[in-house]
Parts: sequence; structure tokens; C-alpha cells
Amino acid sequence: MHRKSLKDLLSLTLVSLALLSPSLVRAMPTTAPDAVFTPILPKLKATKVPVLLPGDTNREGELGKAESPYASIEDISSSRYEVELGYGPDCNGGGACHIGTITGEKLTPKSPKLKGKKIKLATGQTAYFVDATCGANCSDSTLSWDLGNFRYTVAMKAEKPEILTRIANSFHPIN
Repeated sequence: MHRKSLKDLLSLTLVSLALLSPSLVRAMPTTAPDAVFTPILPKLKATKVPVLLPGDTNREGELGKAESPYASIEDISSSRYEVELGYGPDCNGGGACHIGTITGEKLTPKSPKLKGKKIKLATGQTAYFVDATCGANCSDSTLSWDLGNFRYTVAMKAEKPEILTRIANSFHPIN
């Protein structure tokens, strides 16, 4: 089997296991998320949402610059987590230093139906892309998908669907 096929099979297996038993997935060793998330991993244990983080946050080389991104927790509860990516620890969503966000949340009867351009992820899930709007500043483009009873979103400032899809396809469960 080719290396990419094995990686896709492993990702699909882990996502399937997450649907069946989130506690089992948390106990399994997995490919690590991007190192930018390492400092916040202990804090993410506060949520009951199975945490998925991308192994690839490189937006065509931009994040490979010497000033690598900084991940911080914007919101965390038993039913939701939101991780901010920015150029520094004090970004707090500021336009000049904001790169994007990664979120996971438990679905409720009040959760809105996903809308946007349908995109098929490597796992077979259907995700929905919503493009940014630009005026004085640009908003985030988003790619969201439901996985079992949870919704995951990767959002990045005015990003193309191809980049968000590549990042979404690199999501891994964390222990």
C-alpha cells in the first residue's frame, strides 16, 4: 500500500473509532498534531468533546516563517473548545495578528444546519465551505463538518477551500 493510502486509512479508522468510543481513541497513540498545539494540550483535557487538531497548519509556506504561529485557547467548556492561531500570545483575535481558529463542539437540537459549498473530506465526511467577506478587513473562510454528535470547524482569514480542506484532512484525535 502507498504511504498516503496508509495515512488515509489510519485517519479514517481513528475517526470511526472516535464515533464509537471517544475514550478508546483518547487512550490510543496517534500521529501528533502540529507542534504549535503542544503547549495547550493539557488544558484541552477540560472538555468532553473529542479533541481533533490538525497535523498540518502550513498555509502554503506562510506558517513556516521564522515567526511561527501561537496557539491559545479562546474558549473551553465541557461541550466546546476553540483554539486561536495568531502571531503571538496576545493576539486575542486581533485583525493584524489573527490567523484562524479550530473549534469542536457538541451538537444540540438548536445547532444550525451546515450551509455552504459541499466538499468531500478524505474520511468521506461532507464538509461545508463558507468564503470570507472582505471590506476594510477580511473575515475567516470556514470549513465545517459534523462527526457523530460533534461539529468541527477550521477557519482562517480569507483562505481558499483547497487549503482548508488540506488542513481538515490532517486532523488527528489527541489523547
